[in-house]
Amino acid sequence: MKHFLTKLFLILVSTWLCFEVVLRWFDLARYTIPTEQVGNNCMLKPGYSGLYVGGGFGEIQAKFTVNSQGWNSTEDYNLRSDSQTVRVALIGDSYVEGTHVDVENSIGRQLDRMTHNKTITHEYGRSGANIEDFKRVYNSFVKGKYNYVFVLLRDGNFNATSTTFMNCGCSKEEHSSKSIGMIRSMYSHSAVLSYLNINQFLTENVQNMIKKIREKFSYSGSAASDVNALGHTKVQTKQIPHEENHVDWVFGPEVIILYEKKLLNKHEIIQKIPEKHVFLEVNHNENDVLDFGFDRHWNSIGRKDCAITMFHAIRL
Repeated sequence: MKHFLTKLFLILVSTWLCFEVVLRWFDLARYTIPTEQVGNNCMLKPGYSGLYVGGGFGEIQAKFTVNSQGWNSTEDYNLRSDSQTVRVALIGDSYVEGTHVDVENSIGRQLDRMTHNKTITHEYGRSGANIEDFKRVYNSFVKGKYNYVFVLLRDGNFNATSTTFMNCGCSKEEHSSKSIGMIRSMYSHSAVLSYLNINQFLTENVQNMIKKIREKFSYSGSAASDVNALGHTKVQTKQIPHEENHVDWVFGPEVIILYEKKLLNKHEIIQKIPEKHVFLEVNHNENDVLDFGFDRHWNSIGRKDCAITMFHAIRL
């Protein structure tokens, strides 16, 4: 048994190393966009532009442009004084960051074209961002400054309890005082882990699995406590929601929630939100190809559908 486990371990390590060599040799792992410390936040490197490459064989190739504030956008986020321009903010994760399509075909740029530039849309999107990041973005950059505020939510946004880039040091920067930790260090040096995370949503799937396991054990524990030592069922009382299900909501009532059915369980999220917000579903033509197959991020068509949903919500 010991020799079998040793052989199995050596086979797994060898296979891992082979994949590392292949991915690096053929550049199959995506090209990462450099980050830079901007204030207290770890942003994309301001002024940097290039080509985002993703997919097993580089199927995704899209131009990106980082503005002076560190967001993937052709627009600098300096609010115009022109009273005729409707100011729109869109907050989200990689679906809003939009590196999977040319920056000119982002949700915001498509919306501005639909309104014949009567709107100016600022997209506050960052790959890997979660609900904690969204709240800080809203309070730091958005609150009280825009005519319309949209937040694109997905189920995965609620898995984390700390920020990923807001009020965080850039792990690759020398002046960062924050340790990146062993797991993050392994990820940043491994083409295999990077490939799996980009193309197979490794991080999100692991988080969902851990969440389900925790919920299962929490349920089992609470069910067992309903029966006392004599086997008599205890009187049921109103249970206090688990702390992990509670969301400290900061968004004002002006915020409009965008969602897609397959990306967000609306009824489950509503239970976590204390205030009533307008929920707008992003609808698609069932015959359209909306993503890249192996990668669930929207292509230009999927992003256009999101822009159309926002367009109908804005009164011009």
